[in-house]
Amino acid sequence: MGSGLPQTIRFSYASRHLLDDQLSPDAVRSMNRRYVAGALMYVIALGLAFLSPATSLVFVALLALRFLIPEPAAARRKKEATTAVRSA
Repeated sequence: MGSGLPQTIRFSYASRHLLDDQLSPDAVRSMNRRYVAGALMYVIALGLAFLSPATSLVFVALLALRFLIPEPAAARRKKEATTAVRSA
């Protein structure tokens, strides 16, 4: 949780100022939701640790695995298709 919150804040800033224009707004919103949801899940894991430390560890491990799943590509493809049509 200590490193998740600063990461979420950094990504939130980067999503408004530093990301490539090739990313669609839908893809950026999806990534933002994913990071914010992750930070909230870590808060839940912290509370769960007081009830069942072993369950909390499993929850945190599953949460970490969740971030290995790639972002849905549909929003990125939509932006690429729009760009390709304009350049044709």
